[in-house]
Amino acid sequence: MNFSAKTEYAVLALLYLTCHGQDGPVTVHKMAEELNIPYRFLEQIISLLKRASIVHSIRGSHGGYLLAKEPRQITFGEILELTEGPVAPWACVAHDDHFNCSLEPTCAVRSVWQQVQHSIYQILNNTTLQDLCDKTKAVRHRVVTISNPVHEEPAAVAAAQPIQIEEASE
Repeated sequence: MNFSAKTEYAVLALLYLTCHGQDGPVTVHKMAEELNIPYRFLEQIISLLKRASIVHSIRGSHGGYLLAKEPRQITFGEILELTEGPVAPWACVAHDDHFNCSLEPTCAVRSVWQQVQHSIYQILNNTTLQDLCDKTKAVRHRVVTISNPVHEEPAAVAAAQPIQIEEASE
């Protein structure tokens, strides 16, 4: 299952607003620059998010965008549904009234795909923007230990000390 760049950029922009929006409105220009997303494409995505009442705009010289509701109320599933439509691993479980399969009455595979879809929905609809922001912050504050390459001599590896790098907090 592959998702479009629109979905990826929508998630990144909303995650950015979740993690940085408490400081005030964020402009599309700033998000595009910081996230390395084409400005015009992000403008279209933000417009879609605004029409869906996920973000709202603040006008003026210090304006920009903020989340329209609490990050704990916006699920990953809601974002995917907006940008991709119904998420289904197989056409026969896609909630498409026009799908017609002659094998449906006796198909054993369909029930497996329904279980897969149910599991996907459970994960997507129980993961919020706040959850993603919390995970992002945890990853950014980790200490990374870099060990020496495997191809060095054992004595050199034993004598070497691990290097610790702390990523800068924002």
